[in-house]
Amino acid sequence: MCKRKDLGLLPTLPKIPKSYKKTLTTTISNFISKETTETQKYKITGKMKEVETVWNEFIDLLFKNQIAMPKFPIWSDWWDNEYEESDPFYIKYTSWIDKNREFYNENKAILQPWLTKNRVEKTEWKGAVRKFEWQAGDLKENDSLNTMLWTARGSGIRVKQCDYIPTLVAMAMIPVYGPESRKLTPRELLRLQSFPDIFKYEEKHIGKQVGNAVNVKMIERCARFLILDQPLF
Repeated sequence: MCKRKDLGLLPTLPKIPKSYKKTLTTTISNFISKETTETQKYKITGKMKEVETVWNEFIDLLFKNQIAMPKFPIWSDWWDNEYEESDPFYIKYTSWIDKNREFYNENKAILQPWLTKNRVEKTEWKGAVRKFEWQAGDLKENDSLNTMLWTARGSGIRVKQCDYIPTLVAMAMIPVYGPESRKLTPRELLRLQSFPDIFKYEEKHIGKQVGNAVNVKMIERCARFLILDQPLF
């Protein structure tokens, strides 16, 4: 942050206390609209529904067989493919690929039927969605994508608890609210950036708008900190 010299000296930027996160009480539920005809428009279908089904099977498989969910990104295409150790991609990501193959080989009897079946039956389960990153802690009974907040990203499927508020990016990567199996609505996305419900928008460009925006309340806090010497946190 900075300000014009004639507005006074730049205050020292405070450090965010490590305990600060524990004091936060706002979760994604504070921004979710009641289920209506409007929210029904954003129910996931097609490829996204396949993704939900496939990875829910995987989560259930791990829990029932008491297999710990890997803390590293899962790259299912690298579990059993043939490759040369001179492969540039392998050289770049040796650690992750080796961990993936070790995980698969240790649990092959359980994972192979799931992998083979879904590669054949789920024709839209291809590309980046075959990658999976669980960032929701240890598996618990009834955990699934339908209890989480998840996003189909260029780097794969990323899963978070619903107490998490996602970072929005200016691409077609709208988070899915698992409990209702739908993408967040434009209004909900705007709320995440602190825009009031009276704010007008074009739905066609909403992803780019909210991804390029900066949280309104945070900008206000920064301005008050710089100009009025009010606390930032």
